[in-house]
Order: sequence, then C-alpha cells, then structure tokens
Amino acid sequence: MDPKSFTEQLLFSTVLIRMLDVKMQPFGHGTGFLYLLDLAPGGGQQKILLVSNKHVLNKCRAISIDFHAQQNNLPILDNVITVQLRYDDVWHHDTADVACIDITESVKEFQERIYIRCVGEDSLLDSSDELLDVHQDIFFVGYPLRIYDKKNYLPIVRSGITASHPNIPFNGKPEFIIDASVYEGSSGSPVFLDLLKPNLALGKLAMGAAPKCIGIISTNFNVLSELKEVSLPSEKLASSQVVGLATVCNSQTIREVVGQVSASYKLRNP
Repeated sequence: MDPKSFTEQLLFSTVLIRMLDVKMQPFGHGTGFLYLLDLAPGGGQQKILLVSNKHVLNKCRAISIDFHAQQNNLPILDNVITVQLRYDDVWHHDTADVACIDITESVKEFQERIYIRCVGEDSLLDSSDELLDVHQDIFFVGYPLRIYDKKNYLPIVRSGITASHPNIPFNGKPEFIIDASVYEGSSGSPVFLDLLKPNLALGKLAMGAAPKCIGIISTNFNVLSELKEVSLPSEKLASSQVVGLATVCNSQTIREVVGQVSASYKLRNP
C-alpha cells in the first residue's frame, strides 16, 4: 500500500494506546494520534508527540503502541513493531480532556524500521473559523471497543455530524457535541471536517483540499434510565443508555497543549 491521500495517511498517524500497569500488563485502551511539532521551523528541531485524552494518559505511566514496519518508505500492512514506553512528563490542558506526551526518544531507535505519519499545525482548523457550522458532516478515526483490522493493523473510520456549533463553547467549555456512535476505545480519536461542502456553501472552490482536524473526542453521553421489573416490584434496576452523542474538545485545546510542550523545550534550551 502506498498511502497518498490525507485520509489514507490518517490510518497510520492514528494509533491504539494500550495502558500498562506497573508490571507492564495492559489494563485499558484508548486512541491517540501522532503530532509533529516544529520547535524551530526550518531548523530541523522536531518532536513527535502522542496526543490523546487526560483520562487516558494520566491513568498510567507506561503504554504500548504499534507501528507498521516499513520497506522502501512504504508500510508493510501485516507487520508491526510494538513499542513500549514509560513516561513522566504529561502536558495537559487546564480544563479540557486533552493531553500529550513526547515519544521522540522512544521511537528514535526504531526510526529506520517503522513507518510514521503525523498530523501537524497545518492540519488543524481554527476553532473560530467561518467554515465551521452546525449539522456538518464529520469523520473520526479510532479503535472503538478495540475493533480494528487485526490482519493489517488499521483503525476504523466512522462518521457523524456536528450537533452543536463548534464555534460556540458548549456549556461554556472549549468543546462541542457531535451526533455519532462513540464507544469505549474512541477516546482520543481525532475528528475531521471535509472542507469541500463548507467551502462550496460560502461560494469558494476547494477541490482537493485536505480535511482539517477540528477536535479530539473526549466522552460519550450515557443516560441512566430506571427499569421496573414486574416480577420484582421492590427492586429498581438502572441501565445506561448511549444516546448517540459525544463531547469533542476543540482544536484550540490541542494547540494550547502542544504550545505547552514548545514553551517547555524553549525554556530548557533558550
């Protein structure tokens, strides 16, 4: 496979995060994506960040992720290299469920053997951009319920619509709501907007424009409903219903967390 389109490359920049306990055994999972940070644009100082949720990266201090092996700079689909890494520093947003860690050194020893693709600053759409609207088609990439192509080690791409306006902080928080089926394991999934329809609505031509990241999935909405069992009148049972809505932290929260990393390294190396 030769991933040429932006969406094809997202299959390789989005990774399954296995959370590891002190014995380096998995106890949970989530989704994350690789972000290339230019500390000095044009100067060759780059860091590879793993961006996910606070509730994923803060639950442990060790994770494992899979990278496709590469040959002639192309991924070998049925061959992955698993990298286990420990970390102490987690940069996270003050209020939003967004965090990242620096995995540059952990993958350096494998860099000649693994296929890596990252999103970057130019992949983010500003959270106040005029292209954003309610009831827009979006898609997200991840590992819901650990469902993925286990032969080729590729994630799942799912779709939905913006259910609240991305320009308007939902309940005063830097997030918005999407109408989509989001399940355990989707936490940390990057959310993208295809620019063709929004541009056409504004009378602009955007043929071939790559989709833009507008946020990162945090949680879904569960509603507790009371079930009354006729044969057990004295007992009340509750069940959790998924209502098909999920919270997305907007792209500005990603920028702010990445900005913390940049500022941290500039302080260390003024």
